[in-house]
Amino acid sequence: MKFVIHLIVILCSCFLSITGQASPLSSEPLIIVMGEDSFPYQYVDNDGEPTGLLVDLWKEWAKQSHTQVVFVARHWHESLDQLRQGKAQVHIGMGKTPEREQEFDFAVPIADVGTFLYLHKSLQGKKSIKELIPFQIGVVAASSHEAELHRIEPQLVFKRYESREKLLAGVAAGEIVVFAGLEGYLKDPDSSQEIAANFPNTARLQIKAMQFVPAVQKGNLALVDKINKGFTALDAHFIQQTERRWLGYQRQQAGIVISMQLGAEPFVDLGVDGLPHGLYVDMWQLWSEKTGIAVDFISGDMNSSVD
Repeated sequence: MKFVIHLIVILCSCFLSITGQASPLSSEPLIIVMGEDSFPYQYVDNDGEPTGLLVDLWKEWAKQSHTQVVFVARHWHESLDQLRQGKAQVHIGMGKTPEREQEFDFAVPIADVGTFLYLHKSLQGKKSIKELIPFQIGVVAASSHEAELHRIEPQLVFKRYESREKLLAGVAAGEIVVFAGLEGYLKDPDSSQEIAANFPNTARLQIKAMQFVPAVQKGNLALVDKINKGFTALDAHFIQQTERRWLGYQRQQAGIVISMQLGAEPFVDLGVDGLPHGLYVDMWQLWSEKTGIAVDFISGDMNSSVD
């Protein structure tokens, strides 16, 4: 009988030891809420998978901090509600505004991003935000664009859309000729090429340079500290490569400069008006219309054009 009791004690001890060692693996995952259509930073792809620059950074953070994470995608205003209501522990990254600082605590910024007003090509002569007072500005509801623009120019009028998809649908339908968006906004393959051509980067006006900052509920400073330590551990080369993959090597794509050789008719030459002409010039200008990226030509002989 004593032997049986002794055996039971040993088995119980082993069981407790095993379950005690397994407990770190059985902890609840960290739920990270994100916007579902803020290409190329945080969005859901055609397969329904969360993806984007911030998602890749957070996945690496999870590896470095040995934390299981689950991404939950919502319309932008709903993503903020998820955090407010405690249905998610972290927002993947948002612009920090005075209004949001009253609601949330923020970690260190994890990505830089430019925010812009994209203008229809018919408005290319507009050089300041004040000149846009007569026009409705298309914005995604609850995004930081509206608050920032209102601080810059209180007289601006806004037309709010529930999502980026509905905003771009309004743009395509001609409801608005000015809308707010992020750097890289129109590089999304799912966006209309016609929109990109009609709203070229050369016509856009910068709202501000901002940063994506993870946010948590007020008072959860322990989680803020964990987030900061995890991102500090990320390799700088990994961050650089991730940004290049999503944003390209040149972050500010106001246009590109193309070197051209003179006297190569009918492919390329200067006309009597002093402007570039020819088959290649026409092809590049058509490319510019389709991509929304401006092109500028520098002419010279073969040696100087190669240089």
